[in-house]
Amino acid sequence: MSYIKSIKLVNFQSHKNTEISLDEGLTVILGPTDQGKSAIIRALKWVLYNEPRGTDFITVGCKYCRVTLEMSNGTVIIRERDGNKNRYILRKDGQEQILKVLETVSPLK
Repeated sequence: MSYIKSIKLVNFQSHKNTEISLDEGLTVILGPTDQGKSAIIRALKWVLYNEPRGTDFITVGCKYCRVTLEMSNGTVIIRERDGNKNRYILRKDGQEQILKVLETVSPLK
């Protein structure tokens, strides 16, 4: 079974450009109040479950956001949102697939 090897958040809430490496097993996110811990979980939910919807999570003053998940099996899942685009980019086995998002359904489900 694969696991999330890294998470990269660009212009997602308080994260302008954050990259987090993860190991297999339990991961704990610690830090002071209001420093972006919940935003990391929200970013994961956005990529995997299409929640939250809308654009309120794009960093104030920015035009787009992107969250990238690198899986331990080499698959890369990128979710992008701006005023016009709302899509996934899936990279696996040297192939790239672009999927447009419907507001109600995640193409990963």
